[in-house]
Amino acid sequence: LLLRINASPGDSFLVNYSLKDNKIVSKAMKRGNGPNEMINCDISFYNDNIWLYDVGKQKIGKISTDSVIEGKCIINQYYKVPAYYYNTALLNDSILIGTNDFTSSHKLSYLNIKSGEKKVCAPYAYLNEQIPISTLIDASSCYINIHPQSKDILLSYRYTDIIEIYDQYGNIKKALKGPDCFDAIFSIRSNFSMGKTRDTRKAFVNSYTTEKYIYLLYSGCKRSDENWANGTQLFVFSWDGKPLRRYILDQPIYAFAVNDLNNELYSYSLQTGEL
Repeated sequence: LLLRINASPGDSFLVNYSLKDNKIVSKAMKRGNGPNEMINCDISFYNDNIWLYDVGKQKIGKISTDSVIEGKCIINQYYKVPAYYYNTALLNDSILIGTNDFTSSHKLSYLNIKSGEKKVCAPYAYLNEQIPISTLIDASSCYINIHPQSKDILLSYRYTDIIEIYDQYGNIKKALKGPDCFDAIFSIRSNFSMGKTRDTRKAFVNSYTTEKYIYLLYSGCKRSDENWANGTQLFVFSWDGKPLRRYILDQPIYAFAVNDLNNELYSYSLQTGEL
């Protein structure tokens, strides 16, 4: 089981954990500003490779899954990413799709990492001249997942309980709101980010997708609540947007993964520190 952790300086972002032996087998990709280190580490998977996006250094590189398992994490080639995206995913081995570029009035940015060519899709529909665009974009920040076969694109929002499904070209196919149907609540803190109030609510706090299903971890809590940044409900959707299941968890979690083959969910307990 590959874990991506919030590493302290000098620690590793990637941890290979053996479910069979119940222990850490290897670690890779240290946090730092030196060679073969990353300031930030956003993970995308494509084929048998892991793509690591460093928003701090504005670059992305790929490594094989096998090398991470072996504890080796040397990226021989990086590609420049001249923008700051909240979340990223690979459409193919050349096209990176990023969400929430603070300089763009569109939700999705398509970047050819080899040629540098860029295009945007899915414009924001609620721009307001009284509010800095970067504040609205921050309030609209979302996770992105891409279906491995159809290349449909899923966006799940952090501060409003909306999900959207697009085709690979950025055309909307489905939009759903719920379960609580609330809008983003925020204040204007600066020209670059939203201000969070006591009434600001978290919607989806993490996402995981397989070829069959969409899994979304949901909070619904206000910022004044104890577990607002974590989820206690897990929603399952089909890729055509049909709600299928709702699981109530016995404790809050943040990161998780799902194995469709044996119907198991893996997560890290915030209460006990165990998997």
